[in-house]
Amino acid sequence: MTAEETIDASVGGPAAVAAMRERALAALRGALGEDLGRPYALVDFPRHSNIGDSAIWLGTLACLEAVGAPPPAWTCDDRTFRADELARAVPDGPVLILGGGNFGDLHPRHEALREQVVATFPDRRVVQLPQTIHFDEPAPLARARRVLSAHRHLHVLVRDAQSLARARDQLGLDAHLAPDLAVGLPARPATGARVPRVLWLARGDEWSLHEAPEASDDVEVGDWPDEGYPWGRRRVRLLGGLVRAGLGRVLPVRRALMASYEPLARWRLARGLATVSRTAVVVTDRLHGHLLCLLAGTPHVLLDDATGKVAAYHEAWSRGTPGVVLARNTADALRAARAMLAQVAR
Repeated sequence: MTAEETIDASVGGPAAVAAMRERALAALRGALGEDLGRPYALVDFPRHSNIGDSAIWLGTLACLEAVGAPPPAWTCDDRTFRADELARAVPDGPVLILGGGNFGDLHPRHEALREQVVATFPDRRVVQLPQTIHFDEPAPLARARRVLSAHRHLHVLVRDAQSLARARDQLGLDAHLAPDLAVGLPARPATGARVPRVLWLARGDEWSLHEAPEASDDVEVGDWPDEGYPWGRRRVRLLGGLVRAGLGRVLPVRRALMASYEPLARWRLARGLATVSRTAVVVTDRLHGHLLCLLAGTPHVLLDDATGKVAAYHEAWSRGTPGVVLARNTADALRAARAMLAQVAR
């Protein structure tokens, strides 16, 4: 089926997100089991500027609240993890590892943290929140299988069918499907007038698969906004620098950094939602460009990225959603977006 044959610029995003949210909550209840409601740790805050990962963090907190869990008793990022501190704050409750797309050898720092957590806490429930799994090399895959499959209480959630097969067949894990937890965020339909243009929201890194078109009168090309350094962000940058310099062992420094996680994530999310709410139509190869468009009620066209996670997620959870088209290439995406723009303008 071509992009042109599936164009529907009606807004079905909020309803699609609500359906995904119910599936996510059910999966979260199942993964937490009898530990639901107990104090827990939430590991691996996304200290980097990627807006999508901040959406995951905030959606995770919202989902946990919705299933009756308290706020996390302890949090960390990939530089502030301390096993002894976690054990004091959460003596016997579960350890939750943030979801996203860093399960595998593409993001070795995060994979190392995941394996460290699993190896350090063999006798308590560890929940890997919904992830996409991708390994390129056999040695990291073998190490991950050895560490993860040895854990007796590891509960793994994955975002798509390909990751489910990898978890079960390559890693020997008992994994289950669940949507990305950014769907825990409330719908945020735009209230103001939108610019009658297409925003081509494209990755600028090595995982970009399709070349962006030239900007024109009806198409603007960009990515998530540059982070910049307002006062709050400068403070977080300073604290992170202290941690990297070795002062992370000083508890007040870590506590101050951890206290910044939620407000920083909210600032990033607000900028992402403003980006996808500004124009009438969006084209994106970012998974959370897709999910934030759904939350904002923005008709949009999807392109896959080099890892295949965008198309895989669309196939698992959002295929058939009004206002969403999966295109094969740049030319198809541009045609579909302009057709959507014409429908919206009527």
